[in-house]
Amino acid sequence: MKIGRLLLPGLEIDIYGTSDDFCIISEATIRAISTLIGELGKKADRLRREHPSKLRKRVLLAIYTSLALQDLVKRAKRREFGY
Repeated sequence: MKIGRLLLPGLEIDIYGTSDDFCIISEATIRAISTLIGELGKKADRLRREHPSKLRKRVLLAIYTSLALQDLVKRAKRREFGY
């Protein structure tokens, strides 16, 4: 899978890649707070609406960070994505 940045009009995905029926959409940040989960979900929804050819059957949403703050970890464990 080739991974890179996806730049579309009005939409930027930090880490994006596809392979057959699999797609990864990820945000990269040094310090991740819980609101990033919702932002990532909104970007995925926008891709689904405006650029469905960029998605695949299976989509993995991920956050790449060096510091995941506790509110993000708790929200992710409870699966409270808020988008």
